[in-house]
Parts: sequence; structure tokens; C-alpha cells
Amino acid sequence: MIDGIIFDLDGTLWNSTGATYLIWNEAFERNGIPYRMTYEKALHFMGMTMHTIKAELEETGYADDAERIVSVMSSSSSEYKFTDEHGNPKGVVLYDGCLDTLRRLSKRYKLFIVSNCGSGYIESFMETFNIASLFADIECFGRTGLSKADNIRLVVERNGLESAVYVGDTAGDERSAHSAGIPFIYANYGLGEAFCPDHIIYSLCDLIPLCSSL
Repeated sequence: MIDGIIFDLDGTLWNSTGATYLIWNEAFERNGIPYRMTYEKALHFMGMTMHTIKAELEETGYADDAERIVSVMSSSSSEYKFTDEHGNPKGVVLYDGCLDTLRRLSKRYKLFIVSNCGSGYIESFMETFNIASLFADIECFGRTGLSKADNIRLVVERNGLESAVYVGDTAGDERSAHSAGIPFIYANYGLGEAFCPDHIIYSLCDLIPLCSSL
């Protein structure tokens, strides 16, 4: 029986690209950086560490500005607000059944989030939907500077988990979970692909019967 479910965020619980690229562009403008993000570029960068984004920018003609660009992207994480003036979510897509599934799972398992995002981004997600109480712990690249595999290990060790699983939507998530020594559940509805997942779900609600069978 599993004792913990660790989630990726982007492409697994939600898609915030529509808001995130605008937030990054506002931060670039405030800091006098001419680079501008598009929705397509932001979607491509989702799930990458800032180290990977920097390397890709350097390879695609932005070598002189890459350091400043990723620094502003990272620092703006703590400024993310995904709600309008009335407190309603804006520019984000929560995957079908997300909140209900998380609430139901939290009654039986400890829930966690491990993401390659900047510090403050996971907190903004939880604040937007008022669900911080559903999660026992979170970790991210922005806070530790570590790889996703290492951050998964941190959460597993910190919480004394003996039979955890990781839920994500990319081959990178798959590699990270297996490197950390835990099974990988592939969110087929997300933004990426996987190659040899241990299990596949086609919607978040599929986790309920799947986890019961593990």
C-alpha cells in the first residue's frame, strides 16, 4: 500500500502558461530586459529548471542576456498572482476533477508537490485554490537548487515515506522518479510524453482507483 503521492505541478495539476508568460513579460519590462516571452515559448519552458532554460537561451542567440532573463524569471515566482481583483482564478487551466480528486486522496494518503519551478510558485498555486491544507510538504528547484530527482528524495526522506509514487507528465518526470527509486505514474493528459511509465492515467480522477490497487 502506498503511503504518499508526490505530484508534479505544471501539466499534471494545472496549466498556468496563459498567466505565467504575461507575468514574466511584465517582469522583463520592469527590469529593462528587451526579451519577450510568447505563450508557445513559455509552454516549451514549463517544467524545466532555470539551469536548463539558461542553457537553451544561450544556444538560441541570447547568450549575453540569458543570465539576467532567468534571474528575473526565477525572482518573479514569488510575485505570481493567478487571481483577478475579485479573487477569481485567471489565465490558468485546472485539469478536470483536480480539486475533488486531491481532496478525496488527502483523506487516505499524504500528498506532496515537487516541481522544477521557482520559489513561491507552488505556494501561489495552493493559495489560488485555497488547498494548502491538503499537502503535507512541498519542494522546488528555486528553493534548493537541486534536480527534481534529488528534491523527490528530500521529500521522501524528510517525511519518512516507504512506498511513495510520483505523478507527472514528461519524460523528465519519469527519469526523476525512477532515479529517486519510486514508481512513476504518467499523466497522459498533460503537456509532455513518457516512455516506460509504471502506470498511466488519462485523467486525475483515475488516480483514485489506481492508488487503491497499489
